[in-house]
Amino acid sequence: MVSSKRLRPVPWKIGDALLLLGAYWVVIPFAVVLLAVAGSHLWRPVADVVALWQKQDTVVNFSLNAVIDLAAAGVMWAIVKRRGGHWKDLGWRKFNVGEAVLFVAGLFVVFIISVIGLTWVVEHYLPLYNVNQPQTNEFTGKGVIDTGWALVALVLMPPIIEETIFRGFMLPAFAQKMGFWGGAVVSSLIFGFVHGQVNVGVYTFILGMFFCYLYRKFDSIVPGMMLHMLNNLISYWSTTSK
Repeated sequence: MVSSKRLRPVPWKIGDALLLLGAYWVVIPFAVVLLAVAGSHLWRPVADVVALWQKQDTVVNFSLNAVIDLAAAGVMWAIVKRRGGHWKDLGWRKFNVGEAVLFVAGLFVVFIISVIGLTWVVEHYLPLYNVNQPQTNEFTGKGVIDTGWALVALVLMPPIIEETIFRGFMLPAFAQKMGFWGGAVVSSLIFGFVHGQVNVGVYTFILGMFFCYLYRKFDSIVPGMMLHMLNNLISYWSTTSK
């Protein structure tokens, strides 16, 4: 394990990180919707899929999310290859598993304490902040969660895709110009913002900072994925147990 105060340099730049962000959260979703609407007028099976999507069908929502995630991963990988990079440049490196498991468990406790503290500050100084606002997603639109699909789409997929994009790709791009902590703050702010809710954004910003720290400590994004999966699993259990 490499322990350093700086992340390893990467061949891509901040502009590449912003390009990927725009593709992931604007261009690709818009293109998917546009193709779905246009295709529904040309081919009956597509129209049937669109109808199920409008009814918040779990399988269709999961499939569309998977298409968007895979397309974004493809754009990211195209940028990496164009810049002469490798998977290891994205933080997919070996690490001390035993040490990481113990560290992640302890860090999760620190994370919960940090969330409680920052939430108290934001709640008291931002009157419009609603700490009890429920988190919504494609699988909770009707208040019902399909446990099979949701487990994959909410617990397993996001940590892999989001850690690769935010910590593996974006963090080092910003850190090369702003230093580690500057890059960590900017990438974590974006990470919180794209979740679309104020209370969830505060929570995920703090979580993002912990992911960044784990990446620097272990020189790998996988420990961050471990913490990410643990967090999502607890949130998943909390939602499905109601």
